[in-house]
Amino acid sequence: GVSVGDPNSTVTNYGTVSGCGTINGTYVQEAGSVTNPGCSPSPMTITGNAHHDRYLNGPSIAKEEFFRKYNLDQHLPLILYAPVGDHLLRNNIVDQYVMEILGDIEANVLVRFPPDEGVRLVGFQKPDNMQYHRPGVAFRGDEMGDREISREDDQSLVDQIYHSNLVISGPTSIPMDAVLIGKP
Repeated sequence: GVSVGDPNSTVTNYGTVSGCGTINGTYVQEAGSVTNPGCSPSPMTITGNAHHDRYLNGPSIAKEEFFRKYNLDQHLPLILYAPVGDHLLRNNIVDQYVMEILGDIEANVLVRFPPDEGVRLVGFQKPDNMQYHRPGVAFRGDEMGDREISREDDQSLVDQIYHSNLVISGPTSIPMDAVLIGKP
């Protein structure tokens, strides 16, 4: 297997390993700290994680423009809510319950729906303080799982987290993204 790091180097964000060629999602500060028995060091490529690298650059649009884009009140704080989605909860009443509570708070609420699964909302009336974002590109309209995130959708998540005062999410990678830039 691949050995990443030694006592004299700093390695963060362990990622995936692909044969002799690539270590993905790994940042290595010192040359020579990656070894792969049976492979010469020359074909080894260390890459970043494009999604997380975007956080290093900050938001792509100013806060005022962001608030206009999503029709948000610039005088109120912003809560980003990423619903759990129906794939993890057989009888998903949690997302609607959380959205009903958030609808009663004096704050902007931006709901970023999962790109590849549905969220069950029964008789839910979207409150005035809430806006929806549905990222992802559908390849077939009849299948929720047949979707992909575009670069623009990925950047929109970076912008949404940066401009939020609070991020609420179920078991997704979004809480880790928020922690990465110091958002509660």
